[in-house]
Amino acid sequence: NGAHASSKKARQESAYSEGFICFWSDYPKKKGRHEANRIWERDQLTSNTNEILKHIAIMSAHEDWLKDGGKYVPLPATYLNQKRWHDTQPLYPDED
Repeated sequence: NGAHASSKKARQESAYSEGFICFWSDYPKKKGRHEANRIWERDQLTSNTNEILKHIAIMSAHEDWLKDGGKYVPLPATYLNQKRWHDTQPLYPDED
């Protein structure tokens, strides 16, 4: 039943906050969504959404996350639990 499946998916999506949906959409590794959402809600991270998304954008272009096909991108739950967006931003040489 296609209608049942689509309404079930809509209910599942509505269980996630808008901030978490943005995080999940931008995060390069799609594993452990339920656990990542649990941490997001536990730590009330919606107020940090912009800071988190900015860090993900920077790291997604950084060699640490790009090397070996993204092998070293932390799992989403690990990233959130360890508050990795507070890590020092990677430094790039001046382009003067």
